This record gives sequence, C-alpha cells and structure tokens, in this order.
Amino acid sequence: MDPSSSCSSSELRILLLGPKLAEKSSVGNTILGKKEFGLKTLQCVKGNIERAGTKITVVDMPGWWRNLPVEENPELYKQEIILSVTKCPPGPHVLLLVLNIDTPFKENEKDILCDNMKCFGHEVWRHTMVLFTCEDHHTTAQQFIENENLQWLIEKCGNRFHELDTENWGDGSQVTELLNKIQEMVEGNRGRHYEINRETLQQVEEKRRKQEKRANERRIRNQQLKDETKTTENKHPLSDLRMVLLGYNGSGKSSAGNTILGKSAFDSKRSLTSAVREGDVAGRHVTVVNTPGRRRNYHSKYTPRLYKDEIVLSSSHCPPGPHAFLLVIRVDVSFTEVYRKAVEEHVALLGLNIWDHMIVLFTFGDWLQDTSIEMFIESEGEALQWIIDKCGNRYHVFNNRNTEDRNQVTELFEKIEEMVAGNRGSCFIIQHQNLQEVQSKRMKVEKLAKQMKAEVQKRNELRHSTSGDAELFEMRLVLLGPHYSGISSTGNTILGRQVFDRRIEENLSNNGEVAGRKLTVVCTPGFEKDFLIGKRLEDVKQNLLKSVAEQSSGTHAFILVQSVDCSFAEEEKGALKKIMEPFGEGIWNHILVLFTAGDELGETPIELFIASEGDTLQWLIEKCGNRYHVLNTKNWSDGSQVTVLLEKIGEMVAGNGGCPFRLDEGTLDWIERTVAVPIRRSQSMDDPSSFAGKRSFSSGIGSACVSLRSQGAPEESSSEISSGVESLSSIPEFD
Repeated sequence: MDPSSSCSSSELRILLLGPKLAEKSSVGNTILGKKEFGLKTLQCVKGNIERAGTKITVVDMPGWWRNLPVEENPELYKQEIILSVTKCPPGPHVLLLVLNIDTPFKENEKDILCDNMKCFGHEVWRHTMVLFTCEDHHTTAQQFIENENLQWLIEKCGNRFHELDTENWGDGSQVTELLNKIQEMVEGNRGRHYEINRETLQQVEEKRRKQEKRANERRIRNQQLKDETKTTENKHPLSDLRMVLLGYNGSGKSSAGNTILGKSAFDSKRSLTSAVREGDVAGRHVTVVNTPGRRRNYHSKYTPRLYKDEIVLSSSHCPPGPHAFLLVIRVDVSFTEVYRKAVEEHVALLGLNIWDHMIVLFTFGDWLQDTSIEMFIESEGEALQWIIDKCGNRYHVFNNRNTEDRNQVTELFEKIEEMVAGNRGSCFIIQHQNLQEVQSKRMKVEKLAKQMKAEVQKRNELRHSTSGDAELFEMRLVLLGPHYSGISSTGNTILGRQVFDRRIEENLSNNGEVAGRKLTVVCTPGFEKDFLIGKRLEDVKQNLLKSVAEQSSGTHAFILVQSVDCSFAEEEKGALKKIMEPFGEGIWNHILVLFTAGDELGETPIELFIASEGDTLQWLIEKCGNRYHVLNTKNWSDGSQVTVLLEKIGEMVAGNGGCPFRLDEGTLDWIERTVAVPIRRSQSMDDPSSFAGKRSFSSGIGSACVSLRSQGAPEESSSEISSGVESLSSIPEFD
C-alpha cells in the first residue's frame, strides 16, 4: 500500500465482496438509495451518488461459491476479483464483506472466505468491515456473532461490523451510521485507501490481454470455418431434429431442454432414467432426450451402471438416432482436468465417433454478460480447450433465464444442421452390438432383481412370524459412509429435524423421540472412497471406535450410508474391510446398508439398482445379511420411511438375540489408553429395559451377543498418501 495515498473527505470509495446470495447488490442499492445493482454477473458493476457533499462510489464485485473451494471458481472470476480495485481508482477506502445474518457461517465457509481474500494480501484486513444483511429483526448481529467462526472474522477485521436492513431503504439513518463507521476506519488508517500489489495487478492485466488476443483469433477462425461450411456443404434445414443432452448434476441440462422446446418440459428433479420430450420449434419437429446427471467430479468407475446404460440407450430413445449430442457445461464453475477426464470416460461409452456428432452447450450465459464465450474458453485453459477441439470447435451459449430469446435456439439449430451437413447428412447410429449387449444385460439384471426382491420378502415374512411382537423402546445408531453419501441428511431425516451440518469433522451425537422410540444418532465423518491409507485410515477407525466406546449400553445398529448416484467400487470395498477389521467379523451382523437419494430412483426398484451394480455391491449386501433400506432425505414429511427403517433395525437386533453390539473390556482399556476418549462402562452386559421380551431369531448370520475379540492395538501404517495425489471424494459436489 502506498503511504502517500490519502482520503479526501469529499470522496468515499466502497468495494462490496462476499459469497453468492449474500445480498451484495441489495446493500449497494441501499447505500446509494436507488436500484443500481441487480444482475449476478462476472463483471464488476459501479454506481455513484453524492451525499451531503461527499461523492460515494460503490463497486459490486462478483460473488464466490459459498460451499466450493476457490479453485472451483472460473479463472475469469479470479481475475475480476483482483481487477475490482481498479474500478474505483486509485483504490477503495473500505471493503465491505457482506454476509447474510440468517445464514449460518460454518468452518468450511470461513476457510473458503479466507482463500478468496488471499489475493488481496494481508494488508486488506486493515480496510475490511463485516456488513450483516437482514430482512427482519428476529436475529441481531450481536446474537449472530456468538458463532465462533464469526468471532474470529470480526476480530480479523479489527472488530468492525455493521447491520443493514436491505428492505428498509427509507431509513437513511442506518446508512448514515454505516458511513460514519467507515469514516472512522479511514481516519484510523490515516486517510489511506487500500492498494493492491502492483506486480500482482500487472500480471493479471497482462494475462488478460493475451487471453483476449487468443479469444479474438478463435472467434475469427470460427467465423472463417462457418463461412467455408456455408459455401462447400449442402446444408438444408432439417424438418425433424433429434438431440441428446449430456452433462453433470446441476449443469443446466433440464433448463436447456426447456429453452430449446420453449416450454416447461423437463423438471430439475434428478433421476436414473432418461426423459424424452417433443415439440414444434422454428419450423422443425424437435425431440430432446435428457439423460440422467452424473456426479461432476467422479470418474466413470463411480458412476452407477444404470446411468451408464442410459447414456448408451439414449440414442434408442429418438430413433433412428440423434443428430446431435449436446454436452452441457455451465460457465460460472471452473472446468478442471478432473472434470475433463470424467467427460472423456463417460462419452467413450458411446464409441469413438461420438465426437463428430457433439456440440458443447454452455449454460448460465447471462453470468458472462458482455464477456465473450471465446474469452471464457481461452481463460479456462487446456482442459476445456481439449473438449472444444474434440468437438471440432463447435460450441454455443444459452441464457436459460431469457427463454423468450428464440434467436439463441435458432442459432443452435443452425449449428447442428451445419454439423449434420459436415457428417454427410447422417445422424449418430450406435453400434448394434453395443446396444444389444446393454439391452441383454438389462434383461438379465431385471430378472435377478425380481428374484432378489422375492427372496427378501420371503425372508421378511419368516422373520415376522418368528420374532414376536415386542419392540425396542430405545435405539442407539451409528451412521458411517463415504464423503457426500448423505450421512448428515440421513441423521436429520431419522430425527425429523435439522441437527447435523452437511460437513462433519468429528463424531456428532443427537437424541430424539421417533415413532415411540428414544433414539440416539451418532454421525461419523465421511471417509474417502479411494486412497484410504495411512493416517486417513487410522482416523476413520478411531472415529468409529469412539462412537462405540462412548455408548455404554452398546450400539443397536451401524447404518452404512450409500448414495444411489454413486457406485460402490472395489476400492471402497477394500477401504470398508480395513475400517471394520478391528471389530471382528461379528460387526457385520449389526450393519444395515442405507441407500440415500432415493428420490432419484423414481419408479426404479432398489433391487434393480443393486443387481445392476454387480458383484461388489452384492458382496456388501450379502455381507450385511441382505439388510438394506432406501431413504428419500429430501422428504422429511414421509415418516413412514423412517418407521420402516426402525422396524428393520428391530428385526436385526432380534436376530442378534436382542443384544446390541459392544466392545469387550480389553478393547475398551486399549481405546482409553490410546485414543484418549472417556469410556462409559455398562454395569451389566444386558439391557432388558430397552428390549422387551424378544425371542431370539437366528438367521445364520451370527449369535445373540457379539463382543469384539480381545486383541492388541491395530498396526500403525507408516505409508502416507502422496501429497501430489488428491482423492476425488475430497472435492465437494456442486449444488
């Protein structure tokens, strides 16, 4: 910062920053007393007003993703953050960090905020003030900052904060008070404004100039190619146009389909099956196939078989085949090498010549505003450029918010027709052998699923007839599973209220009464689906040991959470066996597999999902005594799904002779010495108060009471994961 820079009392420059949906635009409008800001775009927006002889300049910069690492923001966004300080030269007097008072500020959000602020340098905190927005007065800023993470942030900003009611523009006193606080801060900084490191700024400006040059060259190249195509190819409008949408969850596929058809044809509800819709658009009969979304950051080995089959079968939904596959990518999220690899693997399911029939369809084009799509492509780097090159430099941008702009749809149709002309008028025809193979496997899987369902029903009827009518009045449940499988949402659904945060870093326990039973639910941190070795593995084992040791009366059920939108791969099977190893084989008699994201199954029975996934998942189901359940964690109002789950747990406990799982004394002593957790020891190994007269029912999967075999401490693994290797499951899923 330049010490000579000073603040004129007749001028005040304000920079607004913060996460998306933090109401920065409303703050700017409230300060200026007029509607100057509104659109959520990539570019900074500036507004001015003169107030009591002082010229006030407010710059609203684009917001960052609240739940995604800074790396997940597009490169253009990262550049715009640094360039934002040049929008109010010579620099802002204050950076107002805007947070919504009604939104919890969690540990991961604090980390993400700090990462986004790093580009400004450590001096920025001397010029930063936290501004809480609110629409009512149910929660005050003083109450809100009792949050430990917020206390840290407030202290980092020199205990400077203010509360602003963005719904009450008529109250000029709150703005006056804010401006007075800003003036006090500026005076405390001896009138100096914030100035970013010049070298950093010059590097970004130079990088942007080079990208703009390449973007212009790409635009010219594309126009030349388009002109050549018009003169050399016999292009005719197609009266019948068929297309397939491909992409990840949240990419905007459904919205793109609706924009193409000019009506609300697809809903955004996730599904494992394709949806087909038709309509007459721009003189053409258009058929659109919307394939299921996949996880953005997972390789194909973690994509469910049913989804991969739907990709292959997609061409059969619009016979004789689609004219175009539209690969949908949103422009407000970075396109990394991880995602490029995922695209390559999933597209390969359709064969090598698929790229000749593919166009990249960018969505959320309104976010780019005046920035060209070529600029976005050049700034994102090699990963996205590889995809564009594979598609023969064919791409298009949609603004799904402006469905009335039919020109964007007509232009897409023209690009598809140019591509079809380049393919000599042919549509994509999948190899008959590949299609027949998938269809044949599907028939076998459906037959196996019916058999599985019949066997489970028969087993359930046998259990009901032999296990008596008594019920468990208390249940202690431990939830475990891989990252992003839905552990916390499962705990919330079981208890019927929001008690567990999405991100769990240590064992969390909560209680409640559900369906006449007293429940204790323990959520353990998720584990990696791959690369679970060394310290990471030992941490997972210790967390699970703690969860059992802290429940003196034992654990009635270990609920292994798996999401139906992610496969149970061989790597996860190996990881799970290692995690359970310290407990002995008896632990499997107390495990039930719980499938989350049940809403995505739609009409698909869970048995079809299990059968389609093959030997690995079937091993797990059999290892758990064929005990499984499906939960729609988005529908808390359906209490019946939780009641059925508790009944299944009760049957499992009955099959174990009415006894929960407990650790033996030797293991408890070892945990107390090495894991440093206080042990709650039971006076008796029996707990008749929680289990009323159940008759023992042995299903061939274990005896009545199971305790861990006496054993020494698990061997410490000295192998550590390479610092250059990142687990895929460590990357959050986009919402």
